[in-house]
Amino acid sequence: MPLTRPGVKYTRLAAILTIAALASLLPLPTPLRAVLAACFALGLGAEIGRRTIAEENSGWRLFLGSLLFFGGMIALGGGVYFVLNLKLPAVILLILSAPAVIALLPQYRAQASLIPEEGAKPRSRIGAELALGAAAALVLATLMTTGWTLLSSSATDLTLRSPWDAVPHIFFGVFFVAALGIFSASWNGVDRRLMLPLAAGLMLLMTGVAAAVYSVGFGFDPFIHQATERVILEKGSISPKPLYYLGQYALVIMTAKMTGLDVAAIDRYLVPISFAIPLLAAVWALRRAFGWPTRIALAAALLLGLLPLSPFIATTPQGFANVIALTTVLLALPASVGTTRGAAFPRAGLFVLAAATAAIHPLTGIPLFIFIVALTYLTSYEPTGGAREFGRKLVLAEIVVIGSLAIPTLFVLNSWVSQHQVTLNQQLLRTPVAATIEAIFTGQSIAKRFDAVLDFAYGWMNIREGAVLGAALAGLWLLRHKGKTALIYGSGFIMFFSNFLLLKTVVRFPFLISYERSNYADRMFDLSVLLMAAPALYAAGLALRRLERGTPGLRAGASVLAAALLTSSLYIAYPRRDAYDTSHGWSTSGADLKAVAIIDEDAGGEPYVVLANQSVSAAAIRTLGFKRYFSSRDPAIPGSFFFYPVPTGDELYRQFEDMNATGGSAAVARRVMGMTGVDTVYYVVNDYWWRAGAIIATARARSQKNWNVDAKDFIFKYVRQP
Repeated sequence: MPLTRPGVKYTRLAAILTIAALASLLPLPTPLRAVLAACFALGLGAEIGRRTIAEENSGWRLFLGSLLFFGGMIALGGGVYFVLNLKLPAVILLILSAPAVIALLPQYRAQASLIPEEGAKPRSRIGAELALGAAAALVLATLMTTGWTLLSSSATDLTLRSPWDAVPHIFFGVFFVAALGIFSASWNGVDRRLMLPLAAGLMLLMTGVAAAVYSVGFGFDPFIHQATERVILEKGSISPKPLYYLGQYALVIMTAKMTGLDVAAIDRYLVPISFAIPLLAAVWALRRAFGWPTRIALAAALLLGLLPLSPFIATTPQGFANVIALTTVLLALPASVGTTRGAAFPRAGLFVLAAATAAIHPLTGIPLFIFIVALTYLTSYEPTGGAREFGRKLVLAEIVVIGSLAIPTLFVLNSWVSQHQVTLNQQLLRTPVAATIEAIFTGQSIAKRFDAVLDFAYGWMNIREGAVLGAALAGLWLLRHKGKTALIYGSGFIMFFSNFLLLKTVVRFPFLISYERSNYADRMFDLSVLLMAAPALYAAGLALRRLERGTPGLRAGASVLAAALLTSSLYIAYPRRDAYDTSHGWSTSGADLKAVAIIDEDAGGEPYVVLANQSVSAAAIRTLGFKRYFSSRDPAIPGSFFFYPVPTGDELYRQFEDMNATGGSAAVARRVMGMTGVDTVYYVVNDYWWRAGAIIATARARSQKNWNVDAKDFIFKYVRQP
């Protein structure tokens, strides 16, 4: 494709967009600032798409170019924050650098128009079908609006074990009908301009339940990240400056500074909204890689909702990194098949997205980066045979070995320079086969309760990873003659799954609480499943095409099954309390916020320590931020303590557990005073805690003062005795 030079037109456009971005930093009304920031991002995204995705239409160029814009800003913003800070001058520097970098991009002029989709209809039929499609889309949009209304009306600041305790059951019926309608309409070829937004909205409805229902907040980690982002927004940096999460922090802070929105609001919806991006990426990739019509590509892409959704229901760096990683491995499909340059997503763009992922969370970004290296290497040559081909395969094997050992090696290296020591599993060295089987196959089967709906949902939960991997293996087999797709994704799975096996069986994390020690391995398994989503969608698309040749009843049955599985995936993505499973986690409540405020007011500015569960600690982080730390006074327990327990290998959390076991013992409080040097310790018992009644009764007798907060939280004060 011939190269053209950037013209005066782009120079003027870039200047206008840059002025708009700089104006968004002024104290203007928030809606106006948001519009100016959106114009800057989407305008430059459209220019990137025009320069790099030449053969695609304007809508897809805008989408893909905007992905590259945000990926580049995440990577660049993370780097600027690491080297400098995120104060206003640094944000201005990032704004000015974006058009300058884009101006350096080569511009490729499209030489071929898009191939018309299969089954193109005469113009006389298009108008009537568009009208029918618009009517169907209006009904489906009404259902989606009803679903959001049900969620928003269920919002509460009460503590919950499951969001389904607050959401009316009719919500699942509304969602099922909406999913059935969107899947069927997409498969039957209703205009993509109507169905793409509805399909993206369905993904948001699946991942946005927690953000809508938990008015105080969901989980624990999001409170930490939101508090960190508040500090960075105010001061430009936080100390100590971490080597990870920088990309997410940079994106949230830039968005907050340019729009005036609260960082907590941006963070709250970042990942749930972003999960719609892989859906759109899958539609584009399946069309471009295999020449499928949009109706098949969109119907297959909707099955992304069958993936394990738990990482995407709340914003954490791991979840955000997984969203970009899933998007990247989907966008890599056309390049792996051998789609011509200008039509495939540029390999340099894949590296940009991998760099953005690494800037958000290295655990995901590093193996993804190695996967893109393998893809680039394999698609840079044609097989020749002989010694040269053997040498190339040897290089590929070396890439796979390096990728397979990358994450465990990084954990070991990191342990040498940090307090988070890791060890090797000695039992594995003595009995490798038995220890490996025991470590991997630790799940529990769920007995049937003869409840048809729950049996179906939990049955799907038990087989979903196996079903996705089974479909992916079928897809790899079917792709074995299409470019190098099977080799690329097969090699990537070996790398990702090997990291999972090593983290699960060899590497140990003694600094974590026992029930969290498999978290890193589990994340690598999730990443392995996400990687295989691409070949799995190919197999699903072929199945849909074959079903089109069957009877209408068969297609209708397949649509009902897809909607039922999507509804089941929605239900099991969140904590549950039913006949099959009961979540042991409780959400942070309004009473927890009140308890934190009462304690801080009673302390009157004097140093203190609180022993409480993670929900109360989350409330403290939200209310007080990272207000106070204490250096250990006990030589046997080096380090420092946050003044509320953090349930990740934290010594105060162990003392909190001892306090529960001893019924609010004053001896434990004195031990904490000796560890931290404070004269006052507060102990908080929630009404839902095991043996709460007995603990509250004994703690009242042993403490110097106590409070009852809405009959939900009970506070006990212990003061050092002379």
